[in-house]
Amino acid sequence: MEELDPLSIPLRDVTLKIGKRQYNLKTALDEETYRRVLSLLNEAANTIGTEVAQEHLLLLVSLHLAYCLDRVGVSLQEVLREAEGDSVSS
Repeated sequence: MEELDPLSIPLRDVTLKIGKRQYNLKTALDEETYRRVLSLLNEAANTIGTEVAQEHLLLLVSLHLAYCLDRVGVSLQEVLREAEGDSVSS
């Protein structure tokens, strides 16, 4: 299988605002995916609030997103176990 050269992936400039700051980034994400990711970040930041310092906000957003990913992983494992149990008993 041929490996993709990361330098050959086209990048575009985007501006990400989280908390009180804007960050200029380059991304390979298409617009729809970028909007979904941005929505998740904003939702997490809004859950935490704007009363905390920027660095603290970024840390809490990271922890919140990691927690959400962990919950999704646990839920998927439970669904897979149930599906395997259903296929064995059929």
